[in-house]
Amino acid sequence: MNQSDSRCIAVVVTYNKLDLLKECVQQLILCQKYLYKIVVVNNASTDDTRAYLEQLTEEQPMLDVVNEKNNLGGATGFNHGMKRAMFLGADTIWVMDNDCIVNEQTIVPLMDARRHLESAGIEWGILASNVRWTDGSAALMNIPKLSKFWNESRSSLDCIIKVTTQKM
Repeated sequence: MNQSDSRCIAVVVTYNKLDLLKECVQQLILCQKYLYKIVVVNNASTDDTRAYLEQLTEEQPMLDVVNEKNNLGGATGFNHGMKRAMFLGADTIWVMDNDCIVNEQTIVPLMDARRHLESAGIEWGILASNVRWTDGSAALMNIPKLSKFWNESRSSLDCIIKVTTQKM
């Protein structure tokens, strides 16, 4: 169990990028002070990903692995990973691809913003990290934006908005 008062779960989707996955997961483990679990969705990788994750799961009880039978793509992988995180009791879900290399401080602004909003009594649904390249410049293809149809009436869904990723 972590030292945090939240149940933040990181969700990582991977497919045949073992070297990147190893770095990603090792860096996430350094964030365990803030994380309750790390869910890795292995999208039926054909490299040694499955064996690596099986070994690592024995060493790291905070790791939870979903091994898909087929490569279902990133979106479905995130869907399955977020469902798994909710099943595990997440109150916050931090999603990323296997090429996202965080450091111990990456999650701090996100958790600080969450605590600030909650302490001010402000309800929130989505918080997004400011994604940066290794040189510190903005990763422009990762900027969330409202869908142009965000305010269409959906009867019982009037309280939600649609967020998309900016296409570059």
